[in-house]
Amino acid sequence: MINWYLVRSVVVISAILLFLFSAGFASAQSHHHPDETITGPHVAKFYETWTRPPQRTVSCCNMKDCYAARIRRGPNGLEYLHKWSGKWAPLPASVIESNHADPRESPNTENHVCANEMFPDVVYCAVLGNGA
Repeated sequence: MINWYLVRSVVVISAILLFLFSAGFASAQSHHHPDETITGPHVAKFYETWTRPPQRTVSCCNMKDCYAARIRRGPNGLEYLHKWSGKWAPLPASVIESNHADPRESPNTENHVCANEMFPDVVYCAVLGNGA
């Protein structure tokens, strides 16, 4: 004998899970750069070609984890404002372009940072703009 209540429950749960999965997938596909309104094609090209100093063999970032960032001098050195957490985090000297023999320059005179979305203390690259 078929338990129609069980079948209906499985169908409803499956439909809900399918909806949630497709909604999550759609939002993941439509992830936009945090500063998409101010990022022009020249900045996008900079991000696409930016590689980590000093070896320059690994990409710094992509449009997902790079952005124009506020930078300030803190009690222990430079800090940047992590876009996703809103927290000021240390900016290690080892990731700052101007500290290397072959520095990249800012594509638009602003500060730019490539950092991990989840962990503000993980910074891949940084370029200081004019006045920083």
